[in-house]
Amino acid sequence: HWKYSAVCAPLRAAIAAKSAAELHAFLRAELAEVLHVDGDQLDAAVGIDHLGVTSLASLRLSQRLRRFLGHDIPAFALMSNPTITDLVATLVTRSTAPEESTAPRRRVVCLHGFRTSSAVLKQQMAPIGALLEKLRYEVVVPDAPHKTTGPAQFAAGLDEDDSYGWWLYEDETSHESRPIGLEESLEYVRSLGPAAGVIGFSQGGAMAAQVADDLGVQWALLLSPTFVPDHPARCGCPTLLARDLDDEVDRATQKLMGELPSAY
Repeated sequence: HWKYSAVCAPLRAAIAAKSAAELHAFLRAELAEVLHVDGDQLDAAVGIDHLGVTSLASLRLSQRLRRFLGHDIPAFALMSNPTITDLVATLVTRSTAPEESTAPRRRVVCLHGFRTSSAVLKQQMAPIGALLEKLRYEVVVPDAPHKTTGPAQFAAGLDEDDSYGWWLYEDETSHESRPIGLEESLEYVRSLGPAAGVIGFSQGGAMAAQVADDLGVQWALLLSPTFVPDHPARCGCPTLLARDLDDEVDRATQKLMGELPSAY
C-alpha cells in the first residue's frame, strides 16, 4: 500500500507497541465516528472509499491515527482504498519490515480543477500520466476536500455530487472573492508530501503554486492556473506555466509569473 513509505523508526516502534487487535478496534471505532455510523455495521473487508470515507475524512482519520500512535501516518497511505483488515495488516507488517532505502521519493501530486474531480483529471492528463508511469513516478491524484455546488465542469455525465473544489468562494459570482476552506485544503495537500513534482490544473494549479515549497518538489507544472486572492505563491522550484494557445495571458498568469522566480 505504501510504495514509497514515510514510516520512520519511531513510528515503526509505536505501531509495534500496539497489537493487531488494538489497531483493528481503534480503526473500526474511529471510522464509525468519522462516518457517524454504528461500528458493528462496518464491514472490515470493504474498502474505506466504499464505506464512504472522503479525502477530508481520510485526513481526519490520519490525524486520529497520529494521536493514537504518537507519530504521523501520511494521508496518502489511506488513498489506496484499503480495507480495515488490510490497513491493520499493512501497519503491522511495516512495523516489523527492514528499514527502507532513503533514496529520494519520486511521487508526483496532481491537483484537479474547480467543480471537477480526480477521475476527471486522470482523463485530462492521460498522456502525461502515462509518461510519468514510464518514468517510474508514483502519481497521486486526490479529490479536493470540499463538495461544490453548481454544474460540474469538463466532463460529460459527471454528477454535481461528484465535483469538488480546493476552496469555495464567498461570492460565487467572483473568483476574486475571499476563499473559504483554503487552509483545510492546504493542510491536506501538505500531508501528501514529500514529492518530486506537482501538477495542477486551473484551481488546482493555484493550489500547486501554494504548496510546492511545502512538498519539497523539484519542479511544478501549472496548467491554465487561476490564483488565490491575497495569497502569494510559494513555489521556488523551476515551474512551467501552460495555457491553451487560443487563451490570452490573463491576470492569473501575469500574477503568477510575477511571483514565481523560475517560471517559464
